[in-house]
Amino acid sequence: MSDRLTQNFHLAELQCNDGTPVPEEFHANALAICERAQALRDIVGPLKVVSGYRTPAWNSRVGGARKSQHLTASALDLRSALHPSSTLHALYLDLIRKGEVPDGGLGFYPTFIHIDVGRPRRWTVK
Repeated sequence: MSDRLTQNFHLAELQCNDGTPVPEEFHANALAICERAQALRDIVGPLKVVSGYRTPAWNSRVGGARKSQHLTASALDLRSALHPSSTLHALYLDLIRKGEVPDGGLGFYPTFIHIDVGRPRRWTVK
């Protein structure tokens, strides 16, 4: 698979914050989550990947869920320099409601949103 996953997302952006690249076995997951993120990016402009793939050790270090979607490159935490996370969250929820992206996990945090390909669920962390 090429490093480019979508028009604006590259595999290297999803590497673990400890520097570990996304394992090849998870490249298809990375593509699936980036296709969802691309739909949001097309509306709001540039997005920064705060967290993509996580190794089990890194996930534990940052207090991630034991079965986090990040462990299989199936989740992204995203932020924008142009829009608050509340706007990103509302726009992504609208994409789900319109059927433009498949439903999955969507979390709201003060400085970023979390999206994943898991079962549909919503949560807020203040």
